[in-house]
Amino acid sequence: MHMKKQKKWFIVAAVFLAFAIGAYVTTADQEEKLQYSKETKLQRKAKAVEKENLPLSWREVESEEEIKEFYEGKIRSLKLARDKGLTTKPQVSTSVQRRDGRIQINELWHNGRVVHILYSIDLSTLVSEEKNKYTRPPSLQSLQLEAASQSEISVETFGRPIKFPEGVIFKNRLYTFAQVPSFTGKGVPEDRNTRFKPFDKELATTFNFHINGQAFQTEPVPLHYIYSPEEHHLGTYTFSKTYEEKGLMIHPLELNMGLDKNTFTIKIRDKAGAFNQMIEGAILMGNGQRISLAPALEKISGKEGVYETEFYTSFEGKKPPETITFNLERVHLAGDDSYSFDLEVSEKDLNNASRKLVDKKIAEAKGTDIILMQKNQHGSRNSMNVQLNFRPQDHEQEEVLVSSSPAFYSKTPDQRPKNVHIKSDNGKADKVLMRGSGDFGYFDVKEDLIKGASNLSVTVKNVPHAKKINHSFEAKKQ
Repeated sequence: MHMKKQKKWFIVAAVFLAFAIGAYVTTADQEEKLQYSKETKLQRKAKAVEKENLPLSWREVESEEEIKEFYEGKIRSLKLARDKGLTTKPQVSTSVQRRDGRIQINELWHNGRVVHILYSIDLSTLVSEEKNKYTRPPSLQSLQLEAASQSEISVETFGRPIKFPEGVIFKNRLYTFAQVPSFTGKGVPEDRNTRFKPFDKELATTFNFHINGQAFQTEPVPLHYIYSPEEHHLGTYTFSKTYEEKGLMIHPLELNMGLDKNTFTIKIRDKAGAFNQMIEGAILMGNGQRISLAPALEKISGKEGVYETEFYTSFEGKKPPETITFNLERVHLAGDDSYSFDLEVSEKDLNNASRKLVDKKIAEAKGTDIILMQKNQHGSRNSMNVQLNFRPQDHEQEEVLVSSSPAFYSKTPDQRPKNVHIKSDNGKADKVLMRGSGDFGYFDVKEDLIKGASNLSVTVKNVPHAKKINHSFEAKKQ
């Protein structure tokens, strides 16, 4: 029996010895040694650098808990996503070509609209090899994603620099993050038709950096991107009360709240047929969070008078509240009001791409002052952009003009009525669309109305107005 036990221990010792030799062989050619963490996971020790050689003085933290707090302070709803198990932790690293260091991808969160990539990069990757050489803040320019049997595609990150508030240093690594648009199952950037579709795919991911003004690329690393709409759902809130006055009936139906998107449905009937498919209000979450809403409402096919809108403001609390309140402030209605004003112009407006701030009252109607805020000259586009602001003369008044064009939200841009009528003293005339919403509006003037002209006469017809409601509706979580 004693001999059997002794033989058994020899075998165990041999296994450990073989493992140790194997570990030595695989790391002997590397400059950086491997070490075990307290959790007994094999981790690579990042090379120390002189902090004064870094391009920015990022804040240094003392613990992994501070890294966690940094990310949750920068990425709204990340804590709740972590609590719901919606993030994945690849914990894989890859080298940066021609640089002395590596990047490690620590965590991913795909919420259907944005992919959050939490990663760390060795400080040795960011410093210049030449002494006393100026270094610039690094930036992640783009990602290359590649799946089996598919061509390589690129996802831009808009070259966002890794700024001082967007990173912290811990044990010779910079911990930061990237946020890129979501992509479809085929690995191409998402659009309105593919957004929020379930996604579960492993893609070879390459990071393209600009470091000190030069382009660098990582070796591709396989990352598993997962998005489940059902798991991002936080709750459904149902409203019960209805507002009715002078032929206008408003009944909020429900709010579907999620970490990816929020969908709000409402029923509105107006006997006068003047509803212009826009409301203004706010949702109060019970924890002090106020979500302002000024949405364009889309009709739901097959449901008379029922509209919906999506918005993406993230919930800030630790858990969804049991009740919420919707404060309806104003409803936009079509109208037959009009106003007119003159604009001084010259051909300089076409030759110089500049901005002229005005902030001058140019007209009034329905108790509203129309303010010319600025004229933007777009030399390369050969047009001039005119921006207006609408200010009530009395903040307590029931109705005020707004910028939206008639039927702005119920028709496509090419079908909307062009209610801005422009006459130039050079003999030319045009009709254009008023754009914008609420208190801010703008329109464009074409080149041929400005050439050889000194004055434009502008009349805006059939101007919608906002009617004050100020009514609250409560909803309970189902």
